[in-house]
Amino acid sequence: MADAPGGWVPVTNSIEIEILARFAVDEHNEKEKAALVLVRAIHAYSKVVAGVEYRVILEAKDGEKANYYEAEIFEGLDHIKKLVEFKLLGPIITDLEQFHATGGLDGFVLKNSSNDDNGMSLDYLARFAVDDHNKNKDNEQLVFVDVIVGYVYPSLFSSLYHILLHAKNMAGETKTYYTVIYVFASYFKQVIVFI
Repeated sequence: MADAPGGWVPVTNSIEIEILARFAVDEHNEKEKAALVLVRAIHAYSKVVAGVEYRVILEAKDGEKANYYEAEIFEGLDHIKKLVEFKLLGPIITDLEQFHATGGLDGFVLKNSSNDDNGMSLDYLARFAVDDHNKNKDNEQLVFVDVIVGYVYPSLFSSLYHILLHAKNMAGETKTYYTVIYVFASYFKQVIVFI
């Protein structure tokens, strides 16, 4: 559960993350008459509102096809969970594939190439986020490894890029991180979230 009202914090309890991911897949299957099977829960973060809002990144299979999904779950003060949103983020990415997000006011598309329409690749933005994180000497210093998946919420002059990435700490452990980067008119970039 989140510690600070209004701020997103990572859910560090792996059992809680697994429970949230299973809940999301089960609710989605029931609501959409789907047959997704949870492969693994990747990452979760929470925010205290009038209850707790969770966002969970997970991998699930539909038959033999595996994809990444993001689920938004709301748990009210009565401790009843509700699946608010369940959306496809994209296919499982192999080492040989580079996906990036492009889109207009109507949404986004994941494309299999190195740059999006304005030259901002997900790798570039993920490296920017890791570098920004490393500027604070109190933070654990990280080395960028790769992008797992990314997507964008575009608007007329700016975009919010959401990226799930791997980075190594100085002990050599590879961990998963989530970042949100605000990009204005392809020039100004600011890391909003890095967890």
